[in-house]
Amino acid sequence: MQMIAKNLITGMRPTTFLFALSKTNCVQAWRFWSQTDPSVHYAFGEFADMDALRQTMSSEGFKFLLADYDRVWGSGGVTRTRHILEKVQHMAR
Repeated sequence: MQMIAKNLITGMRPTTFLFALSKTNCVQAWRFWSQTDPSVHYAFGEFADMDALRQTMSSEGFKFLLADYDRVWGSGGVTRTRHILEKVQHMAR
């Protein structure tokens, strides 16, 4: 299971979140607000494998999604970072 994490300092609207799913090949996705710093928002998307993740990040849909985010929120003043995470272990009860 491969994941991409997107750390946003301002919130992503729920409609934008659904829009993001429609423009990528995510298997599933999650949104979180930090309880430590309420100005920090995280969005995670799970992909079938690294190839699917890489294809998404270079796709026109993903570029359109980033451009739409900049159009709505502006490209200045909002810190965004992207991290590629690979799940190597999972435990559950």
